[in-house]
Order: sequence, then structure tokens, then C-alpha cells
Amino acid sequence: LSGSKTIGSQLTLTGGALSIGSYTLTLSNGSVLSYGAGSLTGGTSSDLTIGTGADITLSAVSGGLNNLSTSRNITLGASLDVGGTLTLTAGNFTVGANTLTLNGPAIAGTPTNLITSSASSLSFGGTSAGVNIPGSVTSLNNLTIANPAGITLSGNVTVGNILTMTQGNIDAG
Repeated sequence: LSGSKTIGSQLTLTGGALSIGSYTLTLSNGSVLSYGAGSLTGGTSSDLTIGTGADITLSAVSGGLNNLSTSRNITLGASLDVGGTLTLTAGNFTVGANTLTLNGPAIAGTPTNLITSSASSLSFGGTSAGVNIPGSVTSLNNLTIANPAGITLSGNVTVGNILTMTQGNIDAG
């Protein structure tokens, strides 16, 4: 992108890579995102905002995102890194059999819209204090804590495979 862009109806990625760069890509209310052979490329200063509308499967975003804000049901089609704030305003954000890496502050909006399963993995990095795993997260495949400030559990979580504690502690709340 050569600047921040708002998509009003449909974004179809048929080939190549659409690079968000240091801008914001906004899918306005009712917009559709579909993938052919194309892909999205993000980065440490790339923001993605998704308004209300039909469910979206968010395929790979090479380089991750800085901030991600959504107001509809999103299912990850690949693992995703978010370096800034994940804002869940409305709709479920389903990790599925992928890894969601959060390196920013606590999940904003409605954190309990984060949905995981026994096939999902979460990784918490960065240095932000006050990071919570919402009560909606009850089952994980893997959990990685690499935040020196640690994380707080808002409910019981079963980790079926590997718990990795690189930095920080888990506070049971």
C-alpha cells in the first residue's frame, strides 16, 4: 500500500502479495476478504481493521501485524503474530489448530471472544504488564510465556502438550 486504504466491498487476493507496509488496511462493514493464490504481507507497523459482516478466515499474514481490530467472526487459517494490540469488539476470534502470538498489551475490547481448542497454541511475549488469558480459553495444545511481566489466568486452562516458561510467571488470578 502507498497509504492507508479502506475497502468498501470486496478484497480478493488472486495472486502475489499485498503489502500493508506501515499503513492501515480497513475492511469496512460488510466488506469481504477472499483468497486465491494471493496473500497479505504485514510487519511491525502494519495495522488491520475489520468491520462487521460475514465470517472471514484470515489466512497467513507474512510478517505478522502491529495492531488487529475486528468486529466480526474471524477464524485463523494460519498462525499469526500480533506485536501491538488485539482488539476484539464483536464476534468470535477462533485460533483453531494454529498459534496466536501476542507481544503487546492485554487483549482489548471483549477478551472472552477469543476462542481456542485443544489444537490451539498461544504464545505471550513482549514486556507489557497486565496481560490476561481470558476465561473463554479453557484448552490449549501449547502455551508459551516469554513476557518478563508474566500473565494472569482468568479461569482454568488445560495445556495438553507443552507449557514453555521462558520468562515471567503465571498468576492463577
